[in-house]
Amino acid sequence: MTHYEPMRRVASNIVYINNIEFYKNHIVELYNNIVVNHYALNEELQMTEWFSGTIIIHNRNAYLIKCQLTNEEVKNIYDTLSSSSEFSTNDCCRYGNIERL
Repeated sequence: MTHYEPMRRVASNIVYINNIEFYKNHIVELYNNIVVNHYALNEELQMTEWFSGTIIIHNRNAYLIKCQLTNEEVKNIYDTLSSSSEFSTNDCCRYGNIERL
């Protein structure tokens, strides 16, 4: 029997999607830890988790980096995700605390 998590709604003031799209004040919806939807924050929604920092979406996975990033740092993170799909301890130290949502 498969265990299913409830839908989770998270929001941040900065969201990058696949190193192409950049959004401010954005909501990301996850189901079983997979990104299923994202949209602009137009009003406060119940059951939304608010995060300070940057959310990065890559291949329907969402990561929270608890700091602001430069464009070069975002590119480096996407390069790391594209080549290995996981962050190392060195990456965490360089970019702050990285958490998969």
